[in-house]
Amino acid sequence: MSSDSPEGQSKNDGRPGGDDEPGPWGRPWGWWREIATLLPPPTRRGRRADTDLAAVVEAILFKHADDCPWRRLPERFPPWQTVYSYHRRWLKDGTLRKIREAARQENASPPDERPPTRDPVGNPVGDSR
Repeated sequence: MSSDSPEGQSKNDGRPGGDDEPGPWGRPWGWWREIATLLPPPTRRGRRADTDLAAVVEAILFKHADDCPWRRLPERFPPWQTVYSYHRRWLKDGTLRKIREAARQENASPPDERPPTRDPVGNPVGDSR
């Protein structure tokens, strides 16, 4: 072990996990670091929030992907009222749009791996005509 890498810390400025290593909810740490830069700073009013924002982000993405009602969010997520509160706040200030765009980019396949949209003749693939 070298002196510049203390035990328990990675080689990336002491942050947990490398950018490609799985982080919370199975997403890479690098993705979570990017998402953290998109989130607004905590407000100074009221009590300190102790909510796991990674769980809130995952709950919102889950809700939009599965189109489930707020009250039916699985128990592995924070209470639906908490998730809904963050969703409304982030929808109003534009944060939600940025998070969803980052999620789309993470799930997008590289251009050479995308399925073809047209067959060799030029007809749209999947067209039933």
